[in-house]
Amino acid sequence: MKRQYVFVVVTLVLVAACTTPPSPTESPPTATVSTRPKNTPPPTATAIITSTEGTIVEAGHLGLPLPFQQGELFSTSGACAVCHTKTVDDAGADVSIDANWRSTIMANAARDPYWQASVRAEVLENPDLALVIEDRCATCHMPMARFTLFANDEQGKVFGSGFVDPESQLHTLAMDGVSCSLCHQVRETGLGLSSSYSGGFIIDTGLRSPNRVIFGPYTIDNRLTRIMQNSSGFRPEQGLHLSGSELCASCHTLYTPYV
Repeated sequence: MKRQYVFVVVTLVLVAACTTPPSPTESPPTATVSTRPKNTPPPTATAIITSTEGTIVEAGHLGLPLPFQQGELFSTSGACAVCHTKTVDDAGADVSIDANWRSTIMANAARDPYWQASVRAEVLENPDLALVIEDRCATCHMPMARFTLFANDEQGKVFGSGFVDPESQLHTLAMDGVSCSLCHQVRETGLGLSSSYSGGFIIDTGLRSPNRVIFGPYTIDNRLTRIMQNSSGFRPEQGLHLSGSELCASCHTLYTPYV
């Protein structure tokens, strides 16, 4: 009987031990799920507006106004843009010079820092030839200012008190680069010959406004001729050589003197 009592007591102790709730413990931290950074989606593409016949698409004319100056022989691009602006083709696209020409290498020929640095390096290397180097380089990079001096038997000067100096009277003409009234006054004479290379093109420096001749590749109505002559001082004439590569080659075929 005593053994049964002991057995019952042991059994109750074991049952109680098994049924006793466990002591509270902290829950394990929730695992942080590592995610890859998401790629930024590409920007929405700008819609391309296709011009249709009879529709004019206005282009944004951003940037500073083109320079305006009228000299004895040349006028800057801003003077030309007074009339030659908001010109559209048959599809309605803006093809006016103030919208398209301003960003070309011709417009920035004088401001190009690489060109200025190259000329400066040559001058520092050959100081005795400074005037020769600057005059030759200005012939095609600052041609309106250079030919203005050339007409008075003077040489072009780029640095110091020369064309890059804002105080120079020819600064505006110089910094307008290879502008409209320069190329459109080049004569057909000699183009394509070796004598025309390296800036050997010919510009008539004897005529004065309003009788200076300016060329274009198209036929010109007499009424428009009078309007342009009265407003700009240039008399337009058709010159098919404006469409030829020989004109471009007069500067873009270059032979430099060497020592």
